[in-house]
Amino acid sequence: MCETNETDFSEFLLLGFHEFYNIKVLLFFLFLVFYLLMVTENCLIITFVSYCHHLQVPMYIFLRNLALTDLLLTSNIMPKLLEVTWLGGTVISKMSCLFQFYFHCVASFSQSLILTAMAFDRYLAICHSLRYSYLMNQTLCFHLVFWPWAIPIILLVTETILISQMGFCDSKVLDHFFCDFVPILEIASKDPSKVKGVDFSLTILLAFIPFLLVIISYINVFIAIVKIRCRDGRKKSLLHEQFPPGGRVHLLWTDNRHLYVPGRG
Repeated sequence: MCETNETDFSEFLLLGFHEFYNIKVLLFFLFLVFYLLMVTENCLIITFVSYCHHLQVPMYIFLRNLALTDLLLTSNIMPKLLEVTWLGGTVISKMSCLFQFYFHCVASFSQSLILTAMAFDRYLAICHSLRYSYLMNQTLCFHLVFWPWAIPIILLVTETILISQMGFCDSKVLDHFFCDFVPILEIASKDPSKVKGVDFSLTILLAFIPFLLVIISYINVFIAIVKIRCRDGRKKSLLHEQFPPGGRVHLLWTDNRHLYVPGRG
């Protein structure tokens, strides 16, 4: 937060990787290849799960929605990142900035909640295998897909509105490659404690608690697998469990890049 006069800007300047301007062509093509690979991968997952009838099971339905969050996350940021990298900085309107921030947060938190749903699905499949079909019915599966999207979409409106009502300093420069939480607060002219409080509460609710639930689910899965005396049964369970949720738990934190940690400047 600055202490200069408040100014109402209609646009911001994203600096991006201006210090690496000499290798902008290399960075541009690296980012472009990464973006195309991510889009291709997620589109293939969505297509296969949608059109292959034998994949219409909860595990793959969750995976399809996880791919949708990945697609939204990358498509929300990468086009502007490519522009920023190529031009060495670019202008973004205030409204576009707010939309980018909103959809980035929605995609990140939805991804966190979907990963939690996937972990819960694996918990039921391993720890309650005989009752799995009864427990993981269509109604429960629907709710585990619907609410991870609906909750962030609804709750993030409040934080985005609060940010839109903030005044900004004389500088309209965001030292970042997209409209993230911390860079926006750095040029705020008003006390951002209220916005920080809302953001921190949402992060606890939609990222930290789901992270704990994922850990608890996989601890129970591990204990259940260890208790299996039959070696073949244990191998089958381990193979069944080695699925994307276990390897992607770290996304609960790495994708929530707007996380505010109290005590920072």
